[in-house]
Amino acid sequence: MIEQVIKFRFYETLSSSVVLLVAIYSGIGLWAICAQYVVRLIVQVYFIFRDKWPFFGYLLRTAVTEKVNWKREIFPMQYKLAAHAIMAYLTFSATTLLIFKYIGPVEAGKIGMSFQIIGVVGSIGVIWVQIIGPRFAILAAAKRFEDLDNSYKQIMKSSVFLLFALCCAAVILLRLAEFIHLAFSERLLGMHDFSILFLSIVAGQIIQVQAAYIRAHKKDEMLRIHIILGVLCTVLVAYFSFIKSISFVVIVYSFTRIVMVIWHFILIERRKGVWRRDVSLQQVYAYTGTMMEKKAGWVNKT
Repeated sequence: MIEQVIKFRFYETLSSSVVLLVAIYSGIGLWAICAQYVVRLIVQVYFIFRDKWPFFGYLLRTAVTEKVNWKREIFPMQYKLAAHAIMAYLTFSATTLLIFKYIGPVEAGKIGMSFQIIGVVGSIGVIWVQIIGPRFAILAAAKRFEDLDNSYKQIMKSSVFLLFALCCAAVILLRLAEFIHLAFSERLLGMHDFSILFLSIVAGQIIQVQAAYIRAHKKDEMLRIHIILGVLCTVLVAYFSFIKSISFVVIVYSFTRIVMVIWHFILIERRKGVWRRDVSLQQVYAYTGTMMEKKAGWVNKT
């Protein structure tokens, strides 16, 4: 089933990203986002109705024989994930709003459009994270830590390499658009700022893989540094927006993500030995939901 989900996520991301780029280029404005999510909905409905109904039927027919204590097993991780999402959203949204207030709507529109482009590229890397989370957790639960480390390194190298290649291709296409004077290129940041912004996407992919690796151990010790760097990033973005320096805004946004990458590497090296002593088979299965999948026969033995 993991392989099927990988293919589904790939086609979903590819189709919705192409539609978004075409919609933006066609000049339909905010309706481009609506078009993207309509395509995602169509692909998801097709994926579910085509051959996944037996799985949902099994869930409805199966009697509950094992229960998970939500307060003890789920909530400690759940509230941290929610806090991460809120902080990331506020940091991301605050950048455009602050630029709009202090620099003007033109520059805010450029960085907003640039964020959309790098978001499309970054969403391809997110596919890996959505799929490898359960796989990492299965290896951690089985205490196959050597396989877990090897898989972590392999995924890190392959996903970052692919994302870096896509970023380089996007920069080249932007340069080509500027050379032939396409009107679309005038809606984005300049080449220098756009290239720096792409560094944040590569750093963000590294962070996503690191987070999946850490959470496979049923741990999340990243929240504090994320809050600190998120607040620092917002304050610095506000300051450089106030003095009307869009280039420094982009540098700050990318630099904070690079600092996160370094911090995560240090955290993993110092704490993974402690995490592994605390790994519980039942806890990790409860977190990933793979216990139900194993009963249904959807997960192949590794």
